[in-house]
Amino acid sequence: MTVAQPAVQVRSRPSLIVFALFAAVVLAVSAGVAAVISDNSTGTSSTAAPPASVVSTDSCPGDGGVLLAVAASLPVRVAPDVVQSVSPGTAAMLTSASKLSALTTSAPSAPDSATLAGALSRIPPRDSAIILAALSPATRADVEAASPRVCG
Repeated sequence: MTVAQPAVQVRSRPSLIVFALFAAVVLAVSAGVAAVISDNSTGTSSTAAPPASVVSTDSCPGDGGVLLAVAASLPVRVAPDVVQSVSPGTAAMLTSASKLSALTTSAPSAPDSATLAGALSRIPPRDSAIILAALSPATRADVEAASPRVCG
């Protein structure tokens, strides 16, 4: 008599580390956005428009996912500092991308140098410099040498 054993799904250690890093980035972005929102609120109106620095008309669909994939690829000791250091607009893009990833139970794929260069060209220069400084020297050189990919 054969007893059927239920299939046991075993996750590899690298996938658990990536998931843990992704979760840490999501929490850091959410905490940063919550801090920015609470710092900017006056308590008089709950429907106030976001500050002009939060609204970005230059970004392309997918830029948040590109930046999220890069943040998730950073070393665990570096990623939270990078995520907390960017402007509210860039933090909002990261938060939106992380929520979409959570809803779809997927993660954005690592971008090529031209795609990352394009996304970095459409965020504030200070944010772009923060993210570039966190990249490995080889990746930074590839991104800086790449022609930024345009939307579409």
